[in-house]
Amino acid sequence: MNDLAFSPPEIASVIHDLGLPENAFGDENSARMRIINCWDDCDIVACPGSGKTTVLLAKLLLLARRMPFEDGRGVCVLTHTNVAIDEIKYQLGTKSDVLFKHPNFFGTIQSFVDRFLSIPCFKERYKCDVKAIDTNLYVQKIKFVKYWKFKNNRDCQDFYINKGTIQHYIMANENILNELHYCISQSDESKYLSRTLNGKEIDIKKPRSQSDYDDETKKIIYSYLDSVKETMHKNLNILSYDDAFYFADLYLRNHSNISDILSKRLNFRDSQKRGVI
Repeated sequence: MNDLAFSPPEIASVIHDLGLPENAFGDENSARMRIINCWDDCDIVACPGSGKTTVLLAKLLLLARRMPFEDGRGVCVLTHTNVAIDEIKYQLGTKSDVLFKHPNFFGTIQSFVDRFLSIPCFKERYKCDVKAIDTNLYVQKIKFVKYWKFKNNRDCQDFYINKGTIQHYIMANENILNELHYCISQSDESKYLSRTLNGKEIDIKKPRSQSDYDDETKKIIYSYLDSVKETMHKNLNILSYDDAFYFADLYLRNHSNISDILSKRLNFRDSQKRGVI
């Protein structure tokens, strides 16, 4: 696609269909025309009302009329929210139908990560489907998991015996269960727990006390937190939005060819960060 430039008749047709003035994009040397006929990576910086969305719509419509491409590739447009995607659908109407079909991908960064990276990784790891990727639902369900882990059974015996200590730690560290994140160590690629995405590992300390837990108690508390997190994934099959990025990271590390495979299918374009090209 890099050697293809849109012809004047193609551009004139799109201008007409979008209801724009004939000179909406200026001559071939104007900034808008350079964007439309650019196929290299480039950052677009412009003030509100300068016509970024109009140029995006025009280029997408031009691309739609050339689909399917001979090499079978599609176009990938990533946005931060669904508002931009809804705007494209609204402005282009039925003319945009082909853009939202295979092999193209139009959606949020989160939906892209979920579809192509997180869900495949989850299925590969747990041999089952993800029931939901939703932080609000995750927070609701983890409340029940934290109590279930105190049952006096073989798997949770240490948690049952140390129930009071663990509950005291959780109460003193407000929202810690809701904020649990799995992260991957940059040094040895091992998994660890953090309170933020890609943050530091949780350091178990006895709250509001000059004395600290002994090493065995710290290990049990850490194991409890890990068990709660793993249960949300393995048994309930529910992920938070941040969990999806952990699984995406894991998938990319385990399959070094995924980036190349996706790049061969899609021409990546971020409509908000990288403009329209």
